[in-house]
Amino acid sequence: MLSRIVNVSKKLAVQSAVPFFVALSYAWWDFQSAPEQMRTASSFIKSLGVAFFLVMWFVGQWFRTDKQINDAEQLSEIKANVADIKAALKQGAKPEVAEAKQLLLNEPVSSALLSEAEVAMASGLHRSALLITATAFEHALRTFAIRHQIEGAERLTGGSILHRMRDYLGPGIAGELHELWRARNAIVHVQHERSVRADDSSRLYDSFRWAIGLLTNEQVA
Repeated sequence: MLSRIVNVSKKLAVQSAVPFFVALSYAWWDFQSAPEQMRTASSFIKSLGVAFFLVMWFVGQWFRTDKQINDAEQLSEIKANVADIKAALKQGAKPEVAEAKQLLLNEPVSSALLSEAEVAMASGLHRSALLITATAFEHALRTFAIRHQIEGAERLTGGSILHRMRDYLGPGIAGELHELWRARNAIVHVQHERSVRADDSSRLYDSFRWAIGLLTNEQVA
């Protein structure tokens, strides 16, 4: 709790530094422009407070508008990702995916997650199964990167990790895994239950299992 308060205070101080300097400059100019008999500490503080409030209000509007634009762009990207996933699923599963369920995983966390996903899939909870499997895929991806001592593996996004893993995976497999990462983003961030149809979910599920098997069993190392 204390560390969060400290972090928020630091962030607030950084964001307020420039507005405070602008307000201070205006207050000083207003102070110097006033008649000598009106140059008092109270008038300076009053001018500084009003200027700082107005500048911070403008900065707040700026950040709010920027966030709205960013959210709209991300939503458009997610919708595009979902469209790509549907198009890819209509083309059918890859040959390697047919053998996905025969892969024995050497990594306990991924294996445990996939066991839970298998139960969810068998129960008809397709979205839940895909969410669990997408989590296992991210874990397997990051574990593979850490095992190969790829710089930044613990803090980078999956897309950035995959970009740095091309030398280990080869461009073909890296490209397929990158498409699966886009699918993972769409599944995790889109709240629409039918973003992936039930009859296609098993193909995507097997694709995740195939990728996890390759990463955990070092078949591409």
